[in-house]
Amino acid sequence: MCGKTLDQARIPEKTGLIVIAVKSSSNGTLTFNPAAKTGLESGDELIVLGQPGQIEALKA
Repeated sequence: MCGKTLDQARIPEKTGLIVIAVKSSSNGTLTFNPAAKTGLESGDELIVLGQPGQIEALKA
């Protein structure tokens, strides 16, 4: 997912998860209700809402 936007990563379509926020690895900023154009970089943390199985699917 690195270098992609949330829209390009298609997390809800692939896993059914809702992305609530993104924590930037570069400066620690939390972006709540991130826009589809939010970019994802190595080390960023995603805060998501969903079932444990869906979260495991995202990790895979």
